Amino acid sequence: MPIIIKDKKMCCGCTACQQICPKNCIEMVRDNEGFLYPKINRNNCIYCGLCERACPEISPFDIVSPIDCYAAKSSDETIRKESSSGGMFTLIAEYVLSQNGVVFGARFDENWQVVMDYTENKDGLKKFRGSKYVQCSIGDSYAQARDFLKSGRKVLYTGSSCQIAGLRRYLGHNYDNLLLVDYLCHGAPSPFLWEKYLEEISQHNVSSLTNISFRSKKRGWKNYGIVIEVGKHIIVDSAFFNNIYMKAFLSDMSLRPSCYHCLARNGRSGSDLTIGDHWAIRNINTLFDDDDGVSLVLLNTDKGYKTFKRINTESIQTDFEKSKKYNGAFYKATEEHLHRKRFFRKLQYRDDVCSLINEELEITMFDHIQKNVKKLLDLIVK
Repeated sequence: MPIIIKDKKMCCGCTACQQICPKNCIEMVRDNEGFLYPKINRNNCIYCGLCERACPEISPFDIVSPIDCYAAKSSDETIRKESSSGGMFTLIAEYVLSQNGVVFGARFDENWQVVMDYTENKDGLKKFRGSKYVQCSIGDSYAQARDFLKSGRKVLYTGSSCQIAGLRRYLGHNYDNLLLVDYLCHGAPSPFLWEKYLEEISQHNVSSLTNISFRSKKRGWKNYGIVIEVGKHIIVDSAFFNNIYMKAFLSDMSLRPSCYHCLARNGRSGSDLTIGDHWAIRNINTLFDDDDGVSLVLLNTDKGYKTFKRINTESIQTDFEKSKKYNGAFYKATEEHLHRKRFFRKLQYRDDVCSLINEELEITMFDHIQKNVKKLLDLIVK
């Protein structure tokens, strides 16, 4: 049977089904929320079942606990400044490139949407650095990675946990020359919302934008901010907790439906290494935390362990249980915002995105106040 998406919560948009189809009868189509879903041309389908077997939602992997846990950072301050946390992606990528390898990562395209791409040199790593809080379009990168692997090249593929799980299902078996790295993911925000936000803040001139950073450290690592520039002119410069787009993201209002039921957390992606922000470091080792960024590195496999031990990094071993308490994204899915569906319905016809987000957040706050008042009154009555 060809893959059928009966519930959007059961599709992470990894494109494994599309890329594995031998008849190219699956295309990824954007829905009214801006997320991609597979659409099958049944006239060309030969009912081989490959698409279903490649789906990480239909066949999720088992939970895996890491072998070891570290806090780590690059000694190169430029790399750390340009990275979201401690610069571990760059160090791992440089190690792979030094072995005539290929590195896959997420970059902005000409419209400032996020796409998966690859590089074969160090200069190309710059565009992959830094978090990008928009769902990444995978394109045909799984097939590209497979071709490099079959030619004998070493490949580093970095992505969200569901993207890594999708790649593993697509490939069907392990490659000794493949290194998989996922990052701790809060969820994948809508490219449609991001598109409308950029249209509004650029006054419908998105092509004039010259730089976007979701994780500027000018206020420090813990108070990172979003900075958007036109030439040398900064049009957005705000701490993450004050930026309206980030408020929608962090309130879980703008995420893909599958993010609320993620089947790739808890080490289930099958990655060799997991990287993220080591927010717990301030309570574990204050001397190691200089507020310029510290990475959490989980060593999930022997291959990941050996790779980490070969790269040149400042690191200390940390307790996994203590570390993960400050990174809920590792072990639990985000909770769907109460008014998410209503927000996306309004988004179809509203161009004042910032006002819309504010409205919904204010309504949510009022709902919480009402709920708490009701609880208090019930206690008083009792």
